[in-house]
Amino acid sequence: MSCSLYFFLSSGLLLTLTPRQRWEALRRTFETGLITEPWFIPSALVLLFVLLVFFFLVSYNRSQEHRRLTNQLFLDMAERRGLSPHECLILLGVANAAGLKQKSEVFTIEKAFDRGAAKLVQITLAGKSADECKQLQSELSFLREKLGFQKQPGGPVGTSAQSRKLSSRQIPVGRKLLMTRRKNRQSGDIEAAVVLNSDIELTVETQIPLKAMPYEYWRIRYYFGASVWEFDTMVARCEGTIIVLNHSDNVRYINRRRFLRVPVEKLAFVAPFPFITPLSSNNDWQPPAFVEATITELAGPGLRIKVPIEFNIGDRVLVLLRLDPEKPAVPDTESYHAKEDNTKMVQDIGQVRHVRSAGDVFSIAVELIGLSDSDVAELVRATNAAADPASRRNQ
Repeated sequence: MSCSLYFFLSSGLLLTLTPRQRWEALRRTFETGLITEPWFIPSALVLLFVLLVFFFLVSYNRSQEHRRLTNQLFLDMAERRGLSPHECLILLGVANAAGLKQKSEVFTIEKAFDRGAAKLVQITLAGKSADECKQLQSELSFLREKLGFQKQPGGPVGTSAQSRKLSSRQIPVGRKLLMTRRKNRQSGDIEAAVVLNSDIELTVETQIPLKAMPYEYWRIRYYFGASVWEFDTMVARCEGTIIVLNHSDNVRYINRRRFLRVPVEKLAFVAPFPFITPLSSNNDWQPPAFVEATITELAGPGLRIKVPIEFNIGDRVLVLLRLDPEKPAVPDTESYHAKEDNTKMVQDIGQVRHVRSAGDVFSIAVELIGLSDSDVAELVRATNAAADPASRRNQ
């Protein structure tokens, strides 16, 4: 009897059986099958054990091979960068502290290196002296440069986030910060001054002793000129008025002012000021070459300038312009004549934000980026003075 015929007959017989008869037939099949044999269950358990052992051995061999390849990659990258055995041990500790599964990632991921270095310093502080911690910080700083993780290049402090990446490492020593607890913002802002800013950590000092636990989150605001830098960070340690914070490369830039735009016509001098200029020979270098330009709009630290040469968005420039003296309300006084010659010259580095062609000349929007609060206030005064109709008639 063929298989198809047997299947047809058996299917037809099954259809004629009642549910109870089908259940009885199924039970008798299992009672007379292999599962009732005394050797079946022990054999199945032995086979399952053998399969588990085989699976464990394969997984172990794979993990050992992966670890061997990872360690070899770590050593190869360390050799290419010329690291000593002591530096390799420090870097391996940084990778472990950062929780990296691929140890070689510490060579390429800057944030992972900084995170691991900060944790390694915290671990070292718990069991070693302050001198040993300073030595470790110095070695980590040198190792960071050796791996190519330099400080963010960028321009002077105050440049906006659109032109370069901001980092807390760029805050100069001596500047004031406002600190706020993330979990208890009702406690108010606490003023602190930057006393040390290394590649590894940011150290600030408060006016009164402060209780801050390690790994506690704070929000930091740094006011500079017309802008605010804001970032979240974590406390590494706190000793009285000294607080050590982890660095943050996720800095938010906030422009806290909008300035009045006033059309003017003022003489200025502008020079291209790139960070690097290629030279054809060692003697082919000279100071920046200024060209005569006209300021057509004042807006505090923002200038609209008409120049005879072409610039691109993002270019750095040097700007020289003259600010008229502040005139008193009554111009025919001795004070007015005394201040008549008290003209001020402003010179600062700027960055091109917008370029518009106007025939043979170019109209560029420049933001002055090296300003302090008093500098911004001086430019605001000049803008307001230029907006005064009487002042504009006297120009």
